Amino acid sequence: SAVVRTLIVAFIMSMCVALPVTLFPVWVLYRLKIINRVQKEMISLRVGQFCSRWLMRLFPFARKKVIVEPETLTEPQPAIWVC
Repeated sequence: SAVVRTLIVAFIMSMCVALPVTLFPVWVLYRLKIINRVQKEMISLRVGQFCSRWLMRLFPFARKKVIVEPETLTEPQPAIWVC
């Protein structure tokens, strides 16, 4: 139980660090007006999904299965993840 709790905290802390770091370049491109708002949102969606998917694989604190459908890789849609 203590190990699971520690891994959950590590996962949440890594998401708090990894997600802003991975989304920062997209924000810079948007602020420099290199990409528009729609492009920023689509890129951010892909980056966020990629980051959270890999962090869920790195922290095995729960029995979970990450299912990725081929069509969601080519055209991702916003979604709420529930454990």
